[in-house]
Amino acid sequence: NVTYRHPLLVGGGMGLTPLLFFAAAHGSSSVLMGGRTKAELFWEELFRPHVRAVHATTDDGSYGTAGFVTTLLPELLQEGDYDAVAVCGPPIMMERVAQMAASFGLPCEVSLERRMACGLGACLSCAVDTSSGRRKVCKDGPVFSAEEVYEHVS
Repeated sequence: NVTYRHPLLVGGGMGLTPLLFFAAAHGSSSVLMGGRTKAELFWEELFRPHVRAVHATTDDGSYGTAGFVTTLLPELLQEGDYDAVAVCGPPIMMERVAQMAASFGLPCEVSLERRMACGLGACLSCAVDTSSGRRKVCKDGPVFSAEEVYEHVS
């Protein structure tokens, strides 16, 4: 429910999907996308009409900066005028991005991906432990504050 002036959206692989919807709805964001190869970054042309800037990394160096999104992220956070970070992708990437955002004093929101057997909150297959107790991704999320999900991020 918080409105940000210029969030940096960070996504890897299929984690870019929810970020595209965020970008289309808010329009004032920039995106950092990562993929294994250039072929996986077809997302770029989908994001361009909705964001201020697109930054890309590829594991194999075939496009953008060689490496993971966490390779380029510190430079972007240092040089940019971002007021928040939103991330979705592989769990280890999201945790590392959240740590980096915190080190720059930026709030970070994580969009969690979990298997959801019922989608109603009854089966608890999507439950995640948070600082405020066990939460259901299907009912309480999927977006949470990084501080709530990761103990060492504050």
